[in-house]
Amino acid sequence: GNRRVLILGIHLNPGTEQERLNQLASILSIIRDEPQIILAGDLGATPNDIVYQQLLASGFTDPDTVLGIERGYTAPSRNPVVRYDYVLLRGGIPIDSRQVDSTASDHRLVVIEVGWP
Repeated sequence: GNRRVLILGIHLNPGTEQERLNQLASILSIIRDEPQIILAGDLGATPNDIVYQQLLASGFTDPDTVLGIERGYTAPSRNPVVRYDYVLLRGGIPIDSRQVDSTASDHRLVVIEVGWP
């Protein structure tokens, strides 16, 4: 059958917590109740950050969490020590997730495999 999946790439601008939450509110207002979404990008946020937590609260899942991947660090690309980059899902089932070393960016690439119910 036909399946509609919204794929959204984002890069939040650095700023105060409130500025970043405002950016996130704009994004969430666009996608609202879309049931199947892949949201990928640089959040400039660790998993403890309010922006990441708000995404989870709005129905997204983190494949790394679901698959038991503990660190998944993405920055800097050479010897990463922090996670800023994500591929989050709404409605999808994570099958695999990995962070790939690349010279294409100063952050590692995040690659996921996803299934749909």
